[in-house]
Amino acid sequence: MFPALKAFFLSQQKPPIVIKKFFENEFSEIYLWHMHSLMSAFHTHIQDMEKEKNSIMEVKKIMNSIHTILLERKSNNFMSLKVKGLLAQKRSDGLGKEYDQFCADVQGLYSTCLEYLEKWMTPMEEFSTFTWMDLSEPPEWNDVEACIKFLGGGN
Repeated sequence: MFPALKAFFLSQQKPPIVIKKFFENEFSEIYLWHMHSLMSAFHTHIQDMEKEKNSIMEVKKIMNSIHTILLERKSNNFMSLKVKGLLAQKRSDGLGKEYDQFCADVQGLYSTCLEYLEKWMTPMEEFSTFTWMDLSEPPEWNDVEACIKFLGGGN
């Protein structure tokens, strides 16, 4: 589909400038594939958060999960196999500088996603004392006691 769209927009007399610039960029298809990979990770977690009757702890757990995924992707400079294949082709075509810029952009994207997510996670930290209530493991008395103190106002 991408080659057909590219050919269509570049054949137009006056295509929208943003679209023209996008399709003239040698790496535009690679950016799309990378975004597709990143958004699929978000999509699954968003679906889980949008379920009815989620507790604050379930939402917090979902956000922690996507945060962990993003941290791992960033530290491993993760790119899908499709993206890696397309990048290898561009590098062999002599586009090493652009290749390096793409890799830097990927790191920047992961950093921006993490910053955004952390901004939304910070207010939820005050509810960490209730984590044990999801009963994913047997509760420890210290956790229950901390929760009682929090509810009693002696946090």
